[in-house]
Amino acid sequence: AAPLVVWAGSHVIMRDAFVKAFAGCDAADLKDVDVTKAYQAARRVVFETCPRIAVAAKPGEAVLLHRMTLHGVAPWPDTVKAVPEGRIIAYFRPEMPDGVAAWLAPDYLPEGADSERRL
Repeated sequence: AAPLVVWAGSHVIMRDAFVKAFAGCDAADLKDVDVTKAYQAARRVVFETCPRIAVAAKPGEAVLLHRMTLHGVAPWPDTVKAVPEGRIIAYFRPEMPDGVAAWLAPDYLPEGADSERRL
């Protein structure tokens, strides 16, 4: 009942910020780079420039987001009541077999992926 919130276009801003933060780093060292300041600065830009969209999924529905999309969960509206057993939101972030650097590629697909099925 609490809607997923996404900022349209945020994936481009976030990716660009990470590319800059990791610039000049050896691929083996990416996991050791502190991106806190770059992340916080990029979030500020996203909040100032990207439209905020609430996505209310019904039970059983799934939402697929770009891996760099800034997202969160908004408060439940006062008019919405949960079912007695409650609701669960689960986030899945697949392993990237090609390493951290693959996350920065704008059109990354793992080897063997079907590019015709890409959204």
